[in-house]
Amino acid sequence: MSTATTKTIYGVYGDDDELMKGVHAFRDKGIEIAEVYTPFPVHGLDKALGLKKTRISDAAWGYAVYGLTIGALVTWYTMNRDWPQNIGGKPAFDWAHNMPAFVVPMFELMVFSAAHMMSLTFLIRNKMFLGAKAQNPDPRTTDDKFMIEFQSNEVDVIKDILIQTGAEEVSVKESQEETLQKIEDKKLEIQEKSKLEEITVENTSANDSSIKLGTSEEANKPVPTDDNKSTDSAQAKNINTQNNDPKSI
Repeated sequence: MSTATTKTIYGVYGDDDELMKGVHAFRDKGIEIAEVYTPFPVHGLDKALGLKKTRISDAAWGYAVYGLTIGALVTWYTMNRDWPQNIGGKPAFDWAHNMPAFVVPMFELMVFSAAHMMSLTFLIRNKMFLGAKAQNPDPRTTDDKFMIEFQSNEVDVIKDILIQTGAEEVSVKESQEETLQKIEDKKLEIQEKSKLEEITVENTSANDSSIKLGTSEEANKPVPTDDNKSTDSAQAKNINTQNNDPKSI
């Protein structure tokens, strides 16, 4: 197996039969499926994925017993303990003799507790409570599309099987590690670029300073005046006269 970074692969199907075909193909190849998203319950999908039997039915039984217990306590306290009444010539001596009259409210509380608490358990267990971040990678899977999600580095193998089993779309998403690494590389690149720009600016400033310094030195040189020019001309004439005088030879 390759040691490449794990990627997230998505395969989108347009039909639940093709979805089941794809699930069976991946299970036969021994490729693990991370998640399946469907717009409605697909019969047999849980068994095809090899999922264990849900324990929500066990929780529902416990919630039903809880509701039944609450119903029994409420009827006993209100009709026998707190305010006993003689209704129709049937005195409420104890709860057991009057229990048949309390079946309806006890049953309703049992159903109420089981239904509501089972629903809350389902939502919390699947992190679908109010304000939770959506885990669905593609909103079309709440309408008419079916999606299989993989966490693997065998991208080419999974792509081939998805196409062979009738997937309409195949996409690959980079892992979080790769995304973070790219961000770090981009930061380093920006830092190096900033350093190069700073060095360039410093060199440019140094060159500008040397040019200004040379210009100032030239500006500080004495400018010859007319008197200096006339003196230089007279000296030149005397030199020429001496050179042309035969006596000087």
